[in-house]
Amino acid sequence: MPRLLSTGLCTLALLALALPGRSQTVPTPSRTSATSADCEIGSVRTTLSSLSVSAYLSNAGMLFWPGIGPSRYTVNGATTMYNLSLWLGGDVDGQLRFSGAPYTVGEFWPGPLDESGATDAARCAAYDRIWVVKAEDLESYRTSGIASPDVREWPIGYGAPFFVDANDNAKLDPGVEALIELTPADPGYGTRTIDLAAGERPAVLSAAGTRSAEGRVAFWILNDVGNEHVWSGQQGLGVEVHVSAYALTSPSFAVQDATFYRHTVVNRSPEPITDFRLSFFADPDIGASSDDYVASDPDRGMLVGYNANESASYAVGLDLLTGASGAIPFDVNAVTGDRLSAVQNAQRNRWIDGTPITRGGDGYNPGQTDVTSWIYDGDPVTSGFWTEENIDGSGSSQTPGERVVVLNTPSTTLGPGETTTVDLAILYGFGGSAGRMGGIQGVRFGSDTIQNAYDFGGLAALQDGPFTVATEPESSLDRSALEVHPSPVRGGSRVPFTLPSPGPVRLRVMDVLGREVMTLAEGVYGVGPHDVWFDASSLPAGVYVLVLDTDGQRVARTVTVAR
Repeated sequence: MPRLLSTGLCTLALLALALPGRSQTVPTPSRTSATSADCEIGSVRTTLSSLSVSAYLSNAGMLFWPGIGPSRYTVNGATTMYNLSLWLGGDVDGQLRFSGAPYTVGEFWPGPLDESGATDAARCAAYDRIWVVKAEDLESYRTSGIASPDVREWPIGYGAPFFVDANDNAKLDPGVEALIELTPADPGYGTRTIDLAAGERPAVLSAAGTRSAEGRVAFWILNDVGNEHVWSGQQGLGVEVHVSAYALTSPSFAVQDATFYRHTVVNRSPEPITDFRLSFFADPDIGASSDDYVASDPDRGMLVGYNANESASYAVGLDLLTGASGAIPFDVNAVTGDRLSAVQNAQRNRWIDGTPITRGGDGYNPGQTDVTSWIYDGDPVTSGFWTEENIDGSGSSQTPGERVVVLNTPSTTLGPGETTTVDLAILYGFGGSAGRMGGIQGVRFGSDTIQNAYDFGGLAALQDGPFTVATEPESSLDRSALEVHPSPVRGGSRVPFTLPSPGPVRLRVMDVLGREVMTLAEGVYGVGPHDVWFDASSLPAGVYVLVLDTDGQRVARTVTVAR
């Protein structure tokens, strides 16, 4: 049976960050040279976009950074991520293997492997592609019968997510329709094509409503044996990787400000892979790269990047929805010997010389016994120990700067033909008047909101919820929670709103076509009344809608702008 995905399937692990570098010479073991199939590196570049997020994608094992110039991952125009690269490691028949790279083009090539775990240049070239489908593409096919090329050629035979549209409404309805991904154990794997006439549709995830056309899904296929491993010098594991990237519309703006990345790894080699670990080498940049801090959130399985300056009051969270095990600094420039030992130690939450993390200072304290798997696992919001701004319990701070993150899975074993799936959410929190600590609180609130829905029904549940966070007091909004004084608006007006519980807030102005024309408030707000100013002087006269989102709930009020 194909997998009907309603919940997370596998767990994740470690994270790593470039903090104070430690040059350590690592011994160079003998090793088998990497296999080569003479494939070209993936050449496709595209953008995954939604109402809030723009994310640069490539099918070369590296996301967000185009290889030159600035990063291209922004939320509401603000840069939060510089780079995200895939790392895989494991043991095949007693030989340690690794695939990945930091900022250079990775050790992955386009396309699936054959049943023997091999590929060639022609096979790679045939799959040098990223398929992208929008919610409006499904609606267009429903009404016109004309399918876009990516809808028509959606590669369900190699695990591209799809559903059967039983309701004929161009939307995956959780509880009625399942999100399906084929695996090598399923009939038709590698040969099946999408059957639009039978109701099969690419699994775009998007809430019902006027903005549902903004939902996007992208899919591509990678392998790790297409050519020589230049960065690591290691032999590939013999795997193919199916990558699905989602941008959603949702009643929860925590979802709407996030993007989601599913990596399904298939062992196509004839040998089991033991001690298999998946990692994300990630470089968060909160605006610039020179003034960042990081914090670990073990309870949420999340690494948080935030700024050292109050002028940048937003934060980014790398949240492993399928589970995490730790975070460890990794300085690429400090590796002066064999890279295999360094990356394998990092994937086990250890420094590149094998020393465990211990609390205090920068975490490198050989001989100490207060061992942890998470770098800076204290609470920066309360100025607690152990954080970058309280490294000794007395308030001493680290110097802010560039921080790098490697995100890993716990060890698992993949038999021939077996798969493991990892779901990563990249979250955004805006602190507004609450400052940069408010940004961290916003990311935490978003993590709780998203994890609750994900645990209920997997990625599909992120469309419409439930978004109630069990750790927060129950709250309810009615229309009286949002007001306008005076109305009609001539020039400007007060907009009071009242919150029944604390949480992140977004208050926007939309035109009658559903386009956002202005943001009045965004950040974490406390319980009770608040008041913002609506400057309508730049808007043409007409009817507009004020939309207040908080805690997965929404209230709207129509307002007239007059001259």
